[in-house]
Amino acid sequence: MEPAHGYGMYIKQISDYMDKDINRNLERHNLTHSQSRFLMALFHRETQCASLKQLENLFGVAQSTMAGIAVRLESKGLIVSFTDAQDRRIKHVQLTEAGRNVCQASHDAILATENRLVSGLTGIERQIFLDLLQKVYQAVR
Repeated sequence: MEPAHGYGMYIKQISDYMDKDINRNLERHNLTHSQSRFLMALFHRETQCASLKQLENLFGVAQSTMAGIAVRLESKGLIVSFTDAQDRRIKHVQLTEAGRNVCQASHDAILATENRLVSGLTGIERQIFLDLLQKVYQAVR
């Protein structure tokens, strides 16, 4: 039986709740969820460095969006940016030490929100929920 309001409404409301809660937790670090995701993407790269084009593709956002996030994070001292030595049209960003430190706080904020999200589920239900989310994600990619 399908939900009365459709799946999309629930997915959107859960996403909105998670963004709001994560943003609230990151406020003390003067970060937004989008900025945190940007930092975490760099943190998980071996060199903690990427081109803006790579990040645009990873997040599926416009160049102007990615550039705006990078400018704000650089002004906070969390990343540094530089042009590619072989192709000056390519801009790279890399985490600073301060950026690496903030990544732990970001990780903790996201984990706290995710734990609240599934707090009413048993361990088995959590695994089933995760499996179903992965299937849905694969279907829409």
